[in-house]
Amino acid sequence: RVPSDRQGLETSGVDRGRYPAGIMVPRGCRAHHEEPQRLVNELPILIRGFGTATPVHAVTQAHAASLAKAFGAYTGHQARLLEVLYQRARVKTRGSVLLEPGAQGLNQSFFPAAGHAGDRGPTTRERLERYAQEAPPLARAASERALEAAAITPDDITHLVTVSCTGFGAPGVDIRLTKDLGLPQTIERTHVGFMGCHGALNGLRVASALAQQDPSARVLLCAVELCPLGRTALDRNG
Repeated sequence: RVPSDRQGLETSGVDRGRYPAGIMVPRGCRAHHEEPQRLVNELPILIRGFGTATPVHAVTQAHAASLAKAFGAYTGHQARLLEVLYQRARVKTRGSVLLEPGAQGLNQSFFPAAGHAGDRGPTTRERLERYAQEAPPLARAASERALEAAAITPDDITHLVTVSCTGFGAPGVDIRLTKDLGLPQTIERTHVGFMGCHGALNGLRVASALAQQDPSARVLLCAVELCPLGRTALDRNG
């Protein structure tokens, strides 16, 4: 269980983003503010820094809807349905690693137009290969910003927790992140995979437990999701 703010969990420079990373460390106990039994049962945790990263390119919600209709709708009814869904989402812009600049502005070529009712787009292998290409740079950028915000060097990190439910590989993002950031070879790694939209919360639970267990722990938590890779065309029945 991650402690609440009242119990000693503090945040610094929180910026809501799609691909967050943070540094969690044990905090010195404040005996004159804490109940004795609480000090025994739970060591307060401090989030030292927080960083986010987003794809280079982004489009308006209307543009995103037109792209989705091009490869995700098989019938006119489905195209109208997608447009309504995008309008009601109340999202202004959408970033994606699949967007590419061209003569007609930003577009994407990863998903071809739906050719028939059973067309599900790129294969699982193609999606995972693209994930392996695009996820590490975002993870690195978010992690570097978290380290900078925390005023902590990569050598200080003792544990790495990574989170993702939109792709996987072996070796995974955790190995790539260790190399890209120059983290210690002795670092302890934990990956939280395929837990869905609440995966980052489970990552926080893991990071909190590690920090509470070891007063000298410096835990880097990184969650990276490439949701556009999971898109699929609607079937004939929608």
